[in-house]
Amino acid sequence: MFTKWVWTGWEKEVLHKASAVIVVCDTVSEEHMRLNDDVYVVPNFPFHLETESLKLSPNKDEHLSSVYVGGDCSNPALIPHRNVESFLQIFSHDGVGTLTVIGDPNLLSSRNIKCLGLLAHPAMMKELTRHHIGLLPWKKHWFHRYCNPNKPYEYAHAGLLVLTVSDLHCVTRCLGEYAVAFNNLYELKELLLYYADNLDEVREFRTKIRRFALENLTWEKKCEPKILEAYSKTRVPVDFQAGR
Repeated sequence: MFTKWVWTGWEKEVLHKASAVIVVCDTVSEEHMRLNDDVYVVPNFPFHLETESLKLSPNKDEHLSSVYVGGDCSNPALIPHRNVESFLQIFSHDGVGTLTVIGDPNLLSSRNIKCLGLLAHPAMMKELTRHHIGLLPWKKHWFHRYCNPNKPYEYAHAGLLVLTVSDLHCVTRCLGEYAVAFNNLYELKELLLYYADNLDEVREFRTKIRRFALENLTWEKKCEPKILEAYSKTRVPVDFQAGR
């Protein structure tokens, strides 16, 4: 208890004295601005170079194809704020389409679920373009208020409609109409059933989402200017030629 009190005091002192504060999402910014007016929100958007050459693959599948990037399906409760317990069971229902999982070398493919293991980033991005839906299927957790994962923005650059747990407020703010929120796995299943029956609706989103991502979700356009402005308030020289 004493340690927590000391740590909280130090944090407040650092925030109050800082020339500028850089955070990943608006919800953190709103809290820090009580102690410092110079707070800059810098989400972890992809570099333009990572996504500029992406071409949307023509997906002619007659079923809904969803994808999840994460290494936690084989141990679903390992990370509390990325808990995916019971998520895979949704796809035992044929009506929701198929799921591709990228990034979990310990997960085996099964009916309606294809596991690709670890992929190099360019290969992963190319694979994403072959699907319709990008998933953030985690259970609600208090930490979601303070985090802003980068995978939904990679999904968007691949032209995917993003289905996300509703307490990831930063994701829904950044993606707007291209993020559809759910409260639990039952609601996620209902959304998948809906889009499986309305596949043309999802297909029509693809180029719009891709265009939105190029205009609004790149590091160079939305993040680097804020970083430079934040550092301009300090005496630290900045050279971005070496990358972020």
